[in-house]
Amino acid sequence: MQTISMLIKLAILLVLVFFGVLNTTNVNVVYFYGKPPISLPLFVVMLASLFVGILISLLISLKDKFKFKKEIKQLKKQLATTEAEIKKIRNLPLVDNNEKK
Repeated sequence: MQTISMLIKLAILLVLVFFGVLNTTNVNVVYFYGKPPISLPLFVVMLASLFVGILISLLISLKDKFKFKKEIKQLKKQLATTEAEIKKIRNLPLVDNNEKK
């Protein structure tokens, strides 16, 4: 399993290196209005935008994860209350109301 993982990582690294070699053209990037542009290789700009997108999607997924954890906690609390109520009802004595004393 480690060998397969290592081969996949190596393949991804080779693709990234090949991508970088093919896209070495410099482009001007303006980060803020009124500032002079910065000249960077195209692959750096593309990889930076990829990583920013990954970071944004990670933050959104973390928000959902915390929301679901909160919901799970509430549902577990509700389940415990319901189970306690069921246990209490099961332990009630059986009394026949039709019996004469």
